Amino acid sequence: MKKINIALTMRERENNKYKEKYNAVSYEMIDFLNTLNFNVFLIPINNFKISFLNSFECSGVILGPGEDTKFNLKKKKGTKRDLIEYQIFRYALKNNIPILGICRGMQIINLFYGGKINIVRNHVTSSHKISVVDNKFRSQYLKKNIHKNSYHDYGINNYNLSKHLTPWAYADNVVEGFYNKKKKVYAIGWHPERYKKFKKDDLKFIKYIFNG
Repeated sequence: MKKINIALTMRERENNKYKEKYNAVSYEMIDFLNTLNFNVFLIPINNFKISFLNSFECSGVILGPGEDTKFNLKKKKGTKRDLIEYQIFRYALKNNIPILGICRGMQIINLFYGGKINIVRNHVTSSHKISVVDNKFRSQYLKKNIHKNSYHDYGINNYNLSKHLTPWAYADNVVEGFYNKKKKVYAIGWHPERYKKFKKDDLKFIKYIFNG
């Protein structure tokens, strides 16, 4: 079976002692995507050019977790990473390439579509209940309620979700999963890579996104 080529965005890290900045991605994220038999192409924050995505047959884009976003859609301003991810997002939409946002990636996709993010309380935990409210995704997770981790201080209340996005999962009135009905755009609020043993339902879901 032909491997799927996935473009993965990275977070920025800084070493104050040596005044150096780094592109960073966790070992766990790479292990998770390798378990899915994906070829992973890492997207640098510095010196990125959109032509890089043309250098390989890009089958999917993952906007990964990381630091807080400062993206402003009206002003088209934000961090260097925000602006790079906005370029990649638009490229993927134009070329009908599936997109998955994970945690921070979920938040910034909502901003790209004109939505907002807000502070959430009690959403840093190893496990909390999430209600799957869309039958399309119940067929993937096979349950009405699932338990997932949560590591974010910002989230998306229903009234802040873009009108272009449809929620499929909630926890305490906070959107934990959404998708776009017309485009191949999906997002989850939890970290599937942060389990010692990866969850079968997460693996199935992400295979569905990039193979479906």
